[in-house]
Amino acid sequence: MKTSNNLKTLFFVVLLLNLVSCSNDLTPIKGYVSAIGSAPLDLSSGFIVDNGSVTVLTDSTTSSGVPINIYSMVTDFLSNGVTFDPLTNQLTGSGHHLNIKFNSPEDLHIAPGIYVFSNRIDIFTFKGGFVQDSNDFTQTADTRTITSGTITVKTQDDVNYEITFNCVLNTGDTVNGTYTGVVVVYKDKYN
Repeated sequence: MKTSNNLKTLFFVVLLLNLVSCSNDLTPIKGYVSAIGSAPLDLSSGFIVDNGSVTVLTDSTTSSGVPINIYSMVTDFLSNGVTFDPLTNQLTGSGHHLNIKFNSPEDLHIAPGIYVFSNRIDIFTFKGGFVQDSNDFTQTADTRTITSGTITVKTQDDVNYEITFNCVLNTGDTVNGTYTGVVVVYKDKYN
């Protein structure tokens, strides 16, 4: 009987140690925004909402271009304390949020390459980016928009990414750094 109780206790201790020692496989972004005193954004997770495709002409200055599909990959990077509900498309919690709309030549992931800020829809461009600091998602957030820059995307398996930011905000501050980690893909429920 005593051996049975000891085995139960040992099993419980081993289970508890395994639960406590589980680590987060995501590496936080090493980006900084100088407007918050060069403090890190501490972004630890990422997700993509695939908004579907749009067909554009390769030569948009004339009507003689070849039609190509461009896939809108709205990508969000969140700090600990912020969660995303894919059923409602809502963020909850408190923390930092970086949003980028990648125009990818491929569906269901961000194709590797160098993306350049642009207000036009073209492959390997991004637009609509912004940074929100210490947002509780119940009030108007301190939002700063990205006005220029480049983002380099590397991936080997369409899940684990290395994304390097070199962007300027409307305040003149910069977002420079690299996010290395998992980026989960959700298909937009409205497309």
